[in-house]
Amino acid sequence: MLKSLAVIFLFAGSETAIAQSSLPPNHVGQQESLAVKDTARQLQTVHITAPSKESQMQKSPQNITVINTRLYYKTNQSVLDILRRTSGIKIRTNGGFGAKADFYINGISGKQIKFFLDGVPLSALGETQGINLIPLEQTSSIEIYKGVIPVFLGSDALGGAINMVSRNENKNFLDISTAIGSYGTTKSNINARKFLTQHYYLGISGSYNRSANDYRVSVEVPNEFGNPQTRNVRRFHNQFKFYNAKFQTGWINTRWADDLSVTGQLSHTYDQIQNNVIMTQPYGQAYNEDNLSGGVLHYKKRDVFKNVHINGYGSFYRVKGFFADTTLNVYNWEGKIVDRRAMGGEISTSGNLLTSSSNVFNTQQSVSWQAVEHVILSASNTYQQYFRNGNDPFSSSFYGFDFYGNPQKMRKNVSGVSAESKLLKGRLINITSLKFYNASFGGNKLVDDASIPISQSIHKAGYNTAFTYFLKEQLFLKASYEKAVRLPDETEAFGDLMLLKPNPGLVPELSDNFNFNVVLNSEFVDFEATGFHRSIENIIYLRSTQFSAQYQNLLKANITGFEFSTRIRPHKMVKVESNLTFQDIRNQSTVENAGINNERYMGARLPNIPYLFANAAITFTKDNVLNKSSLIQFYWNCNYTNSYFLYWAVDGDKTLKNIIPTQFVNNLGLSLTHHKSGLSFSADASNIFNNMLYDNFKVQLPGRNYSLKLRYYISKNRT
Repeated sequence: MLKSLAVIFLFAGSETAIAQSSLPPNHVGQQESLAVKDTARQLQTVHITAPSKESQMQKSPQNITVINTRLYYKTNQSVLDILRRTSGIKIRTNGGFGAKADFYINGISGKQIKFFLDGVPLSALGETQGINLIPLEQTSSIEIYKGVIPVFLGSDALGGAINMVSRNENKNFLDISTAIGSYGTTKSNINARKFLTQHYYLGISGSYNRSANDYRVSVEVPNEFGNPQTRNVRRFHNQFKFYNAKFQTGWINTRWADDLSVTGQLSHTYDQIQNNVIMTQPYGQAYNEDNLSGGVLHYKKRDVFKNVHINGYGSFYRVKGFFADTTLNVYNWEGKIVDRRAMGGEISTSGNLLTSSSNVFNTQQSVSWQAVEHVILSASNTYQQYFRNGNDPFSSSFYGFDFYGNPQKMRKNVSGVSAESKLLKGRLINITSLKFYNASFGGNKLVDDASIPISQSIHKAGYNTAFTYFLKEQLFLKASYEKAVRLPDETEAFGDLMLLKPNPGLVPELSDNFNFNVVLNSEFVDFEATGFHRSIENIIYLRSTQFSAQYQNLLKANITGFEFSTRIRPHKMVKVESNLTFQDIRNQSTVENAGINNERYMGARLPNIPYLFANAAITFTKDNVLNKSSLIQFYWNCNYTNSYFLYWAVDGDKTLKNIIPTQFVNNLGLSLTHHKSGLSFSADASNIFNNMLYDNFKVQLPGRNYSLKLRYYISKNRT
């Protein structure tokens, strides 16, 4: 898509006007030729067109979708709301606001997908930095990679990554918003930047969000005779609180840096735990807290030497966690104490009063060099060091020793080189990359109530190649192949110091990934069709027991699917969007490599995974509704997910099997903006038909809910 910038030059009296254009320095003469003396007239509007960031990235050989989040600042929609409507993405949550979110991108799921904020990985930063908690107002765009991951991200993703890009406006601005909603939900955000000189600025951003999450659920409550009866009750121990504060200082467009910034950050989450995995047992006192502190240094400079550009960051964060599960009380769904246990806690047999501390260091450096006119060479190296220990006097009194006191260490290094070339007079673009993965793990494993030290090292290589071929400027084909590698992460290797047992002996996941795209971008219609295939082995799978769980290398699977997306603009005020995704994930494991005890599962679709889902939306926008400075916007969107089985479809009578039912959700929103005052107001309604919704088996999601948002935004160019 092309952005059209209208530039109007007004000349009056005998003054001399010089146009301010985006022409490079060697075009100064052209700028001066626009000067007009002793003239009193108005020139015609001059249209300067340049490819938008979204358009440029979509034309790159990688299969990538870019979302401009600025378009949604006026609404009360979250990052998850926007991503849910994106083609190829399915998100599953297990509750209301603040609940953990599991992602699927073209069949890849869970930890196979990596998340970043400005290129910094979020995986080791605790619960305070989940992508579901990053305020939309603190971002400028979202980059979604489906398949090949560029080397500058330094990622060991298996075929999917999401990079959140922070706001980086080169002007003075203040953006404040507050919102209230159903179930005791409030959200407050502030973003501000002030330039003290032409090149030096200070910035702050912060948010405070809370929710009681006391929506009604349909559950079984024993009556006075002990017989279960279905009751509609409010969730009573489901509160969530989150705050996040960032302080930034930086320099832009100096002789020694295009962008140099230092950011300090403090974050906190408080999360009450309401129920077990399938919502059959309520909890009344267990909770979890996380506190994060740290910062990141970013640096960018073009033309350090001729045609040589560098970019990098270094970050250090400390995460302190606290998990409390000590009560002997047994609660029912009405929040009443109905019994007492003899020992342990609500969740674990031993009970927990666990304090944990994690230190995470990340650094990344990348350099690119335009060797000749149509060839760019790039290299990148990303290093991560992770250290964690804990202390739990409550569980140690049960086991006789404190297992959590054993330190765990992890080091990862991902390096890569790539070459980008343009051939056939620019009609063919190719990017080919080679990546090297190295990791070492050191921790302990619990065997027969004994703590056994264990360590291992991993060395792997991966590679990829991707092409874009332009049939016309607005019509192009894309294809890619990648030999992908994903290393075990800290949670899989070391557990979570709560219910997940450690397994530092895990081996990497490997995958052969293929993508093919057809893309049409025109003035009134955008269309994209994608086909994909993944062949994955050594899948790291969470195997659960009654009291705990552990990640193991179990499965081998093939994933085949397709997605279609369209965007139509039948009128300048109307935009219609739709997409459809099908992902077919089939088991390829044998008895020998996966522990599956029957060959009939070979080729069967993996259970408990959505395979068919779709979205549709319509947006109506009208300028000058009340006056020349006003804008009104209305949106409606819906989401459909086909039903799927909880267990293997080949077992038993399908009419009697447990399923996650078909979901169909409708949402509405209306916003009114007054540009001159900087004020905007929005009203949003979700799940307007109050359908009973499930992303996971028996775990009910909120019903119909409403929200109101007031925003104030003012900006001023630097002086």
